[in-house]
Amino acid sequence: MDVLASAVFPSACALCAAPLLHLSRAPICATCWLDLPPQSGPLCLCCGEALGAHAFAGADRAPGDWLCRPCRVAPPHFERAISPGLYDGTLRALLHLLKYQRVEPIAHTLGAHLAAVVAELPALPTALTVVPVPLYRAKQRQRGYNQAELLARALVRAGRARGLAWTLDTAHLRRLRPTVSQAGLNPRQRRDNMRGAFAVTGSAARHNARHAPPAGPLAGHDILLIDDIYTTGATARAASHALREGGVRSVWVATAARAQPLHALPLLHLPMEQDVAFWAAPAASSANPGLPAAPRQPPVRRRS
Repeated sequence: MDVLASAVFPSACALCAAPLLHLSRAPICATCWLDLPPQSGPLCLCCGEALGAHAFAGADRAPGDWLCRPCRVAPPHFERAISPGLYDGTLRALLHLLKYQRVEPIAHTLGAHLAAVVAELPALPTALTVVPVPLYRAKQRQRGYNQAELLARALVRAGRARGLAWTLDTAHLRRLRPTVSQAGLNPRQRRDNMRGAFAVTGSAARHNARHAPPAGPLAGHDILLIDDIYTTGATARAASHALREGGVRSVWVATAARAQPLHALPLLHLPMEQDVAFWAAPAASSANPGLPAAPRQPPVRRRS
């Protein structure tokens, strides 16, 4: 029936345009789902930043200290941030479909994939309260949904199917003010944009009762903070700081994708028709006809 329905109502993959062989709420073929770019190489043990060989050259780095410079200089308020894939290629296209074109069923598969990665984290608390990064209320009304919440709901369902004690909380972490889009901002602008943007509702400020145990709806909870993309960490740091101010015991961060610095990305092998070779032109020797022409320089491969 599945094959017959696909023949009667043909549709194409939203990414590669190949015919879909099975009915699916998310119009993505099996080949594209298997083409999610993974992360590779040495990563920061706290935030997941790709370290690269240059990161180990500092004289202040101890042997085995796999932390990026930002996490060493200003440790974040979360225990660890993980992402199963690189924000590139197919995964980038999938998140754009989810975030900007309202293909919401994509969150079901990405959330389940994220749950499998989170479940393998060492030292992860057994009982977790899953909290999606909230949108400002006007922005959520305009968009109609929060992609981080869709991912969080899918992750909780997948976690419960694995027998994990994960619960969802979308009520207590709030975005206090509208923030401009992080796209196009440098790291410092991103931090300024997100500073003080979040708070836990119903919790007393810790500076008002420094010696008293923090009270609030999330006090004592272990939090798994969910978002779609981790770029510089400005959002995760600001939200984690607000959660810790609200008295939570620990914060873990999980995102569907991780953006990495350009210098840390692997050199992609492009198809031949997209790979342009440039050769240095041999020097003409018209003024000295008796001299041999300069040797031809080896080709320099550049990506178009």
